[in-house]
Amino acid sequence: MNLGLVARNLGQFVLVLSALMGVCSLLSLLWVFQGDADELWAFQALSACSLVGVLASLLAIFLTRSTPRYMHRREAVFLVSASWIVGAFFAASPYWIWSLIGDPDFIEPSLHSFTACFFEAMSGLTTTGATIIDDIEAMPRGLLLWRALTQWLGGVGIVVLFVAVLPSLGVGGKLLFSAESTGPSPEGLRPHIRQTARILWLTYLVLSVATFLTYLFGGMGTFRGRRPSDDHGLNGRVLDPQRQLRVL
Repeated sequence: MNLGLVARNLGQFVLVLSALMGVCSLLSLLWVFQGDADELWAFQALSACSLVGVLASLLAIFLTRSTPRYMHRREAVFLVSASWIVGAFFAASPYWIWSLIGDPDFIEPSLHSFTACFFEAMSGLTTTGATIIDDIEAMPRGLLLWRALTQWLGGVGIVVLFVAVLPSLGVGGKLLFSAESTGPSPEGLRPHIRQTARILWLTYLVLSVATFLTYLFGGMGTFRGRRPSDDHGLNGRVLDPQRQLRVL
């Protein structure tokens, strides 16, 4: 098995997640400047995890730069399995760091365990709908946005993200689709699997934007409108179980 190829693609995947986490940290910093002191801990957790993710992924990509790029079925199956574990582990890290550095009086008690954080992150990426958080509204907006993004990414599937944004996959993208999809022979919308992945992502983006605008025009604020639209795009769940749509 070509473990170097698996490590390289996992590094690229973590790099994409780190970039999205970095966006959440910047928005969290903006809210700190707007006077929300509780966001400072979320900013520190998100920015630290994003920086570590970028450095680790770049190191993995650099160390495997001379690895042969051809992917067999074994590498595809292993990469799909490893991507769920690595992605959930990385997505859980901001919750756990936040629970360690934040004020104990304001920290969500259920997130003190890394196992619970891992469960929350895996629930988001797989869009299973389960959560261990008792009071979602008490969490910082930066972490809530990151939680919404994991739900949003999971709605279309991280393997589709792999195929759509990673140019090094080549024909391995078809193998990834086969390893992830149910049924004997998954069909594509286009002859090239990357075109299929990009069509799926474009459709998903259009549905997400349409849902966001619907909530916005219905009277929900920008942040509250964004979070349910992330979650409703393809899963049909409401991210905010405490209030749901009563804000309308």
